[in-house]
Amino acid sequence: MFCQQTLTILAVGVAVLVPLKKAEAQPTNAKATPLFNGKNFDGWYKYSSDKKVNAEDLIVMDPFEKHIIIKGTAPGYLITRKSYGNYEMNFEWRWALTREAPVKNPTANQQRKSGVLFHINSEEDIIWPQSIQAHLDYGRAGDLILVKGFKLSLKPERKDPQNARYFLRSHDGVEKPAGDWNQGTITCHGKFVSIKVNDTMVMAGREAETGSGRIALQSEAGEIHFRNITLRPLEGKPVDPEKDD
Repeated sequence: MFCQQTLTILAVGVAVLVPLKKAEAQPTNAKATPLFNGKNFDGWYKYSSDKKVNAEDLIVMDPFEKHIIIKGTAPGYLITRKSYGNYEMNFEWRWALTREAPVKNPTANQQRKSGVLFHINSEEDIIWPQSIQAHLDYGRAGDLILVKGFKLSLKPERKDPQNARYFLRSHDGVEKPAGDWNQGTITCHGKFVSIKVNDTMVMAGREAETGSGRIALQSEAGEIHFRNITLRPLEGKPVDPEKDD
């Protein structure tokens, strides 16, 4: 009788433990869906603060390869109409080799500046809306800026001593030369944020003041291309990002 009761208790214990383990299971294997369909700009719109510039001409689609071309000749962005939260965003980008910028390893005076703005909750189009900016500047991809006072907890040693809202990536040498495609990953899960460049974790943050918002691809300086932009929804208990050191 004692053995039978013991086995019954153990069986109940196992039955209780199994659902607890499932409740803690982390990001599902949900499939990624395109954020840019490669056909048109449905779900997005274009904006430039320069009234002399037509945003429709500033941001176009390559008619043959079907990727996004942001010319970078004026400040602006391509922004989603919807807000998103709890996702893994994957995308590819490259800096164009043009007559004005033909060098694969440009010097500092050959500016190539852009980025991905995310967690945008302002309905007003301005340069630049409150958000987190993942830098794609040539030679600094993965650096991060907290725009308009956005609150996010980051390691103090990542802070740029020259700029309190600018945080430096944890690994250098992760980018490919201009003209080559790079892989970027931005993960937002609960209040956690992380950034990868070519599969290397370069930034991690916690306690974001908001966990969702619109997403924008920035036009600032130099021609940049984007393609294969997808979102994979994340579920379950948010996971603290890997340490960014």
